[in-house]
Amino acid sequence: MDFRIIRWLNENGLNFIDVIVEQLQNKPFNLFEFLRTHHVLEAGWVGNDPKACRMLVNWIVFLFNEIWKLKGAKMEETLMIVDGHVGEVFCRSGLLEQVLYEKSRPYIIQASKMRASVEEIVSESGKIPFYVDNGAFYLFEDGFCTDLSPNCLNCPISGICKKYKKWTAYQKWEE
Repeated sequence: MDFRIIRWLNENGLNFIDVIVEQLQNKPFNLFEFLRTHHVLEAGWVGNDPKACRMLVNWIVFLFNEIWKLKGAKMEETLMIVDGHVGEVFCRSGLLEQVLYEKSRPYIIQASKMRASVEEIVSESGKIPFYVDNGAFYLFEDGFCTDLSPNCLNCPISGICKKYKKWTAYQKWEE
């Protein structure tokens, strides 16, 4: 186990919560950048994985706002994670105008490269990114927007979805 973060906190007279609060004073993206790039956190830390780091930041913001009722970053400032399943929902629904595919597997969408477009859509809608991201993920997790057997008929967004079934997160759609 790498204890550099504990040593760094000790040497600087800090605790992790204080660091989080300080980084959140401006925006959640500052905490994301701190966790992702701080030299002390590079080995074996969630900062090595941008998606995991975004998730951690969002959960911290959620805890501060919804559970502990502390001032800090606003839920409206949370970050979009946009994994394959979330990207799939945005592609299938028709919310994204341009769908990006992998070159070697042209039936697989490149969710991370579409993150900026998804973030823009969510920002313009005025919705909270954390909830949109989780909601889109649960459309997959709850069996509605699965790769090969989507349950469009019972899906909660069926009324607004274009049902472009060919766009999948990880598998090839066969018509």
